[in-house]
Amino acid sequence: MKIEIILSLGFLALVKSATQDDYVIQDCQTCGNIKCYVAKMSIRDKITQKLHISGQYWTESSTSCSTATSALTSGTAGFKSLINKFNFGGVSLFGTNINSVTGGVNLIHDIQEANKVNNIVPLFVSVSEEGGEYLNLKQVTMLPGNMATAASYNTGNALSAGGIIGDEIGSLGFNLDNAPFANLEYDATDLSYIMRGFSDNPNLVASNAVKYFEGLKSMKIVSNAKYFPSYGYSVDPATGFRIDTKSKTEFEQSDKIPFQALIDNGIDMITVSHMLYPGLDSSTVPSVSGGSVTIPASMSKTIVTDILRTQMGFSGVVISDYNTLPELNAQIPKADQVLGMFKAGVDIANVPENVRCFNDASLYETLISNIESAVSDGSYPIESLNESVARILTVKKKYDLLVYQNDINELVTNAASTVGSAENKAKALEIAENAVTIVKNSPRLNKVLPWVPYDNDSLMVLCGTAQEETEIRQFFAEQNFNYLYIRVQRYLQGITSSSLDVYSANYTKVIITTYLENKYPTLDSNNAIIDNALPGAEPAFSVPQHMFDMAQFRLRPIVQVSLGSPQDTSFYNNVPVAISSYGHRSPDATGATGMPNLRAALNAIFGISPITGKLPVDVYDITRTNIVFPAGYSA
Repeated sequence: MKIEIILSLGFLALVKSATQDDYVIQDCQTCGNIKCYVAKMSIRDKITQKLHISGQYWTESSTSCSTATSALTSGTAGFKSLINKFNFGGVSLFGTNINSVTGGVNLIHDIQEANKVNNIVPLFVSVSEEGGEYLNLKQVTMLPGNMATAASYNTGNALSAGGIIGDEIGSLGFNLDNAPFANLEYDATDLSYIMRGFSDNPNLVASNAVKYFEGLKSMKIVSNAKYFPSYGYSVDPATGFRIDTKSKTEFEQSDKIPFQALIDNGIDMITVSHMLYPGLDSSTVPSVSGGSVTIPASMSKTIVTDILRTQMGFSGVVISDYNTLPELNAQIPKADQVLGMFKAGVDIANVPENVRCFNDASLYETLISNIESAVSDGSYPIESLNESVARILTVKKKYDLLVYQNDINELVTNAASTVGSAENKAKALEIAENAVTIVKNSPRLNKVLPWVPYDNDSLMVLCGTAQEETEIRQFFAEQNFNYLYIRVQRYLQGITSSSLDVYSANYTKVIITTYLENKYPTLDSNNAIIDNALPGAEPAFSVPQHMFDMAQFRLRPIVQVSLGSPQDTSFYNNVPVAISSYGHRSPDATGATGMPNLRAALNAIFGISPITGKLPVDVYDITRTNIVFPAGYSA
């Protein structure tokens, strides 16, 4: 029988289960709701509930604090002391913090245990895990990514992707995922945002983002949709801030649509970006230099309160993007940033100070004192503070996050059987297979796919990296093909034109993977491509192009597999067949196989899986002027 011992901590009722050693806030004895707790909390505890810290870098040494570059991977004495000192609302962790499944479970457990000493409210523990190209946690199942998910034109795949991620990060101890990525896939050259978006169509983004959120929610993981109102895909040269110059009307027809859909479907948290959106708010704030700068979205009451809350009806938690961005700290004083965000209506300042050792606790003391003064003099009304903290605790209660889980052995066992499970990996491959799209299919070699191996056929596969080579070799090792000969080689190791000519002459079929380092290659004054060379390697454009030319000359069947943005399917001449799989190679430098996109492409070429995907974005010509293949297209 479960025995509960009620302990009194002032105004709060804390219940301890003798069987599970769990702690949970019970309903207030007098008023029975979250607002009752908030009204009784100290000003300091209210403020710290609105602050999330980071363990990205940490050292136990005070002398090397500012230069610490090692990640926190275990609950060290210094970090636990920092947690004990402040009743923070949450901790943001990164892939570098999790060195193994067991290590991750123990780290998060240690952090929550340290928090429990003085804080009866458990922490949000967050990670930015979208599951695709830019995977944070190398232990979890590698999904094909948002653009691939959208290319399947089946929102059930977005639901599955969110569910897989939620299941796996939840077993590690995370309760908050900074996802889904609800921004449009703009025609941008910034590699860090290529393929993170579902689509350039706001309605397609909306339908996938909503299902992704529902998948996370089904696993009791709080979703934090990002980045509102957009991320800004260009840079303001004067300040270094990302900037979006769209008008309010343009915003309502594009960026607003996915976020409105998420709000209408009950999203609980939204990240507001630090970028400039002068079409929505062109007012200014004082800068470090003594002048002024256009107000970032995160500090704009017009954007956060008037548009997001009042006009769009969002009643959940607004959290800032990380306050460690260099351009933000170069332009706006730290105290002004955080207080400005809170006054604008932001509930949580996400890593306002990047602490690296216990001595950095003084940074938070200064920050908290500044906010306390603002509450005391009325410039930050106590009513606003109370409402904000109530929103935070309401979400924690909704997701059963007011409970401390202490059975570490049970947690480790569950995580070991959940993270990277065979079932989840199989589903990830299925999603990737649903995404593969035929973008080109030449009439002279029409219906060339799927390829059926014959005894007199020889096959050449040219790929870009060691990770790709490992994946391709493993694929062929698992098949029972009767090719006369199969050769797999990396063309970025340095292949001469004469070698390529020999390959095109000696092999009856050729597969070549492409992935340009930028979404668009650099052009000269005549709109000719300037080779996009990788350090110490052959150009990533000219080698594939030479093979396509030789295949055309000798009428060799050849397939381009685009592993990056599908934009590059329009760049190469003489390509008879091009397929897009929307995902690069594994980010694991050891050469381990990872993302299922390449495997899905190979399955498609050899008829192991059908090709049913369609482009989720418009594909332009190399000058970014004309649409060559529209969204929804497949050859």
